[in-house]
Amino acid sequence: MAKKRLILLISIAAVLISSLPAFCKGPAEMKLAQHVITDTEANMKAMVVTAPAAWKFEGGVLWDFQSIALPARVQYRVTGNSDGAEVFYVPLMNFHYQSPMLVSPPVGRPHNGTTFMPPMKAEEVIKEMFLSIRPNASGTTVKSVSRPKWLDEYVGQLTEQARAAAAGQNMKIDYDVAEIVFEYTEGGKKYEEHMSTSTGYLMTVLQTGQQSVYTMWSSDPIFCRRAYSGKYQAHAAAFEIIEKNSRSDPRWQAAVAAVGNRLIQNQITSIKAGGEITRQMVAEANKLRSEQTRVFEDRQAAYDRINRKRGDALIGVDRYNTSEGNTALPSGYSHVWERKSGEIIMNNNPNFNPNEGDAGQWRQVKRID
Repeated sequence: MAKKRLILLISIAAVLISSLPAFCKGPAEMKLAQHVITDTEANMKAMVVTAPAAWKFEGGVLWDFQSIALPARVQYRVTGNSDGAEVFYVPLMNFHYQSPMLVSPPVGRPHNGTTFMPPMKAEEVIKEMFLSIRPNASGTTVKSVSRPKWLDEYVGQLTEQARAAAAGQNMKIDYDVAEIVFEYTEGGKKYEEHMSTSTGYLMTVLQTGQQSVYTMWSSDPIFCRRAYSGKYQAHAAAFEIIEKNSRSDPRWQAAVAAVGNRLIQNQITSIKAGGEITRQMVAEANKLRSEQTRVFEDRQAAYDRINRKRGDALIGVDRYNTSEGNTALPSGYSHVWERKSGEIIMNNNPNFNPNEGDAGQWRQVKRID
């Protein structure tokens, strides 16, 4: 795992506004950091994550040669320095299932490039994942189960686009979304944890001797946010900033997808050595047209639009066009400057100019209205 830490320095000239519960009692100076996760096999930027600078960050790219449809995924964890605050990003997972089958492979085992698993609703996926990542939890209760409107709208739009593209073909496309709030005890501490995800399904009838329904399905990345019971809201804004600023690089996404497609089509027999991974990734990335990367950029743009409808103002963030694109940062500041190295200063001083003494290194960043 390789990561690059670019400190975002936020100089606070006044008390932070009350709509930022995580920072309302913060110090006179607060720092955020950008963590760049690099795919070391291909020497490509895979994802950028923004988080409080004092929080511990760990993450990297996971390669799985049994999952040829999507052989590389990103996973990360950000741990706060108080109240058990933590964000855990569980990567996307791919599955397939066929019923009936004359001879079925074992459920939960790799088969033909993805895991053989009956389709599950988003709520079921979250509950299964909770058991996997919290094996030491005890006294677990489900506090609430919901279908987040903003996530429903976002995934619904993508699904309608897929249905339109598949019109007239022998397939059915569907989706589901869910968020679950758990309460449990771990290590003698009581936690509240929020986990959300979406699932997508593509079903087709195979015209064989006996009609079988073949389903390809996936669960999107699961955002897991937790803190000690009674302390979750104190870190809600930090959780939102991390979630809203977790961005996969479109060029890397497209390169991974292209490599997966070539594997599926058996145009390459295997990728085992790290050097071969690098050669294939770089070769595919160099062949990508702007139209291919635009697919991933458009998906992120749709997410940004709907996420803003979710209510940035409710958690006290504004959006700025930084070098990393549309970035959510704490609101309440009239002047934002970004340094070429990635450092950002936010304040309310109209006479402040960091280029004095550091000429040409800073540019003003405009808020996205």
